[in-house]
Amino acid sequence: MASGSRTVPGHHGTRAEWADQIAEEGFQPSTAEDDWLGCGSYFFEDAPQMAEEWAEMMHPEHEICVFEAEISLSRCLDLLNGEGQDLVEPFYDRYIRLKGKETVAQLKQRESDAYGDFDGDVINLACQALAEEGLRFDVVRAGCRAGGAIFEDKDKKLPRSRFDKREHVQLAVRNDCAILGFRRKELATGKSRHHGA
Repeated sequence: MASGSRTVPGHHGTRAEWADQIAEEGFQPSTAEDDWLGCGSYFFEDAPQMAEEWAEMMHPEHEICVFEAEISLSRCLDLLNGEGQDLVEPFYDRYIRLKGKETVAQLKQRESDAYGDFDGDVINLACQALAEEGLRFDVVRAGCRAGGAIFEDKDKKLPRSRFDKREHVQLAVRNDCAILGFRRKELATGKSRHHGA
């Protein structure tokens, strides 16, 4: 469930033109339908390269920047351990009862990486209901597979690696009190990149 009082570095990639606003106002939580960990500000745990690559992929025509934040896991719904998973599991059935089977059957769960709005909806429901019972979570933490196997036989006749490319841990910060501080981080290249013509 929670991970004690420890903190972890989280990395957030975005457009450089938004950096001043973030520095002044903080991070704006996302409420997009495909937020697989539910509502929150998303960070790559201790993975600045992943944040940089994500920002480049999402904003190919723009200069990008990466922020490094210190994130508290004192109130963390940790889906990397059994306790956190056991807390969320019952909300699958509750979500189906609430929405109805026909409605849930129409929801899209992205097949490419197995993450999508359905997971996020169930996590949002779990966090809301648990908070009403006095168990509030400021951060949701989970492992994420971002690509295919690190190595595999192109003919698919030999064993493939169990490890996926760019496998990492993501954090969805639901309450900004868990962000203890943040700063703009120098990119791996030493400068902001601009892509495009």
